[in-house]
Amino acid sequence: MKPSRLHRRASTTPEIRGYIRDSDKTVSALAAELGISRNTVRKWRERASVEDRPHTPLQLRTALRPGEETLALLLRHVLALPLDDLLTLLRESTGCAASRSGLDRCLRRHHFARLPAGKAGREASPGIVELHWLRLRTLPTGLLLGVDRHSRWAGCAPLHTTRPANCRAALLALAAAAPFPVRNWLVAEESFDPALRWLAEEERYILFRSTIRASAKRLAALFSNEARGVLAPLLPRLIGDAPSPSLPPALLQVLERYNQGFRPRLLGGRSPLEVIAAGPATQPAAAWATNPPSPRPAAEAPGIVFPALAASASRQRSRPVSLGALPGLVGYRIRETQLALFKDFEHEIGALNLTPSAFSMLELLSCNPGLSAARLAMLIQVEPAALAPVVDRLLALGLLQRAGPAGRRGPLLLTADGVAAHRQATALIARHEARALRGFSKRELAQLMKALERVVGNLASAK
Repeated sequence: MKPSRLHRRASTTPEIRGYIRDSDKTVSALAAELGISRNTVRKWRERASVEDRPHTPLQLRTALRPGEETLALLLRHVLALPLDDLLTLLRESTGCAASRSGLDRCLRRHHFARLPAGKAGREASPGIVELHWLRLRTLPTGLLLGVDRHSRWAGCAPLHTTRPANCRAALLALAAAAPFPVRNWLVAEESFDPALRWLAEEERYILFRSTIRASAKRLAALFSNEARGVLAPLLPRLIGDAPSPSLPPALLQVLERYNQGFRPRLLGGRSPLEVIAAGPATQPAAAWATNPPSPRPAAEAPGIVFPALAASASRQRSRPVSLGALPGLVGYRIRETQLALFKDFEHEIGALNLTPSAFSMLELLSCNPGLSAARLAMLIQVEPAALAPVVDRLLALGLLQRAGPAGRRGPLLLTADGVAAHRQATALIARHEARALRGFSKRELAQLMKALERVVGNLASAK
C-alpha cells in the first residue's frame, strides 16, 4: 500500500513514532525527552502502524446515499450516460436531491469522470441524415438543413412555409441533392419546429428517431461545431431579401466549399465527399461514386424510405382504436390542450424564431430586468441545464445581453432587438390567445383559470 503523506502539522516523524512504540521508558520520560505531549506518546504506543491515517472523513456528507452512489456508478459504467442524462435518470428513478456538481464530484471521486472513448464505426455508411429547420428572424424564409452522420455531408433546401406540400417538396429536394441514398431521417423529439413536427407526425412512411441527448446543442444544432462556424454566420446575408424557390448561388458555393474543404480530425483529415466516395469498408472504393441515387418524382414520395413502412402505417391508421379511460383523465385532457396550444403557438409565432420558453424569458425580463438564468429557470419551472441552451440561443440572436463580468451567472437584459421582438411576439400571442379562447365569456374564463389553479394547489398540498 502506498504510504500516506506526512501531515504538515505533525509533531513526530515515522522514525520517532517507531522509537516511541519500541521504547520501554515511561510516558512522562518520553514526552520530556522528545518535547511532545503525553497524549501524543500514548497515541503512537497504541498504534500498530507509524503512518498517518487518511484525513478523509469516514462518513462523507454528500447528498447521495451509498445505494444511490452505487446505482450512479453502475449506470455510468454500463450505459455510458453523459452527466446531465445520468442526473435526470437518478432524479426521476430515485428522487435523490443531488445537484449536478455533487454528482460530478462523486464520479470524480470514484474515477468515473471521463467516459471511455467509443470505437469508431468502421462498418457505418452514409444515409442517416439529421434534419433541422433554420428560421431566419429578419427574413420571411427558412432552410431545411440536413447533415449526414457518417460523412458530415451538409445540404439544404428552401422551406418558406410549414405547409405540408412545401415540407414534402423540401424533403424531396434534399433527398435528391444527397450523393447517397437516404436510409433514415433523424428529427429531435423535443424539437418545437412546426415543419419538423409535421414531418414526424404526418409523413409516417419515414422512420423518425429521437436523438436522446440532454445537451440541447446536439438537439438544436444541425451542424457540428466546425460546420456551424462555416455556414451559420453566412446564412442570413446569403439568402437575400425575398424568398426564392431555389438556393442562391452564394449559398451553393458555401456548401460546395464545406463539403469539399472541411477536413476534421474525426474523418481522418478527409472531406465529406471523400468519405462518401471511399464508401464503407466492405464495399469497393468507388461504390458510392459510380452508383449515385436517382431523384424520385413527387408522386413517389412514400418511397423515399421504407415503402413497407408506409403500408404498415396505413393499416394502423385504418384500424379502430379505443382510448379507454384516457378521455376522462384530467392529465390527458390537459396534455391534449397543451399540445394544441403549442401547435398553434408555433404556427403564429414561428417566424420570430421563438419557442414558448424563449418568449417566457423575454416576458419576465421585460418586467424584471437583470434576472439571472438560475432565477429565470426557477420562475419558468424548468431545470437550469435545460434553460441554458435557450439563453445561449437568444444571446446569439442578439435579443439578450449579459450585464457585468459575472459570466453565465450574471444578470440578463433585453437588447433593443429583444425589446422589439418581445413587442411583436406579444401582439401575435394576443391573437393566439383570442383564437384559443374564442366563445368564452369573462366569467367562464375566470372559472377556467380558477379551476386550473385549484388543480395545481391540490397537487402542491399533497406533496
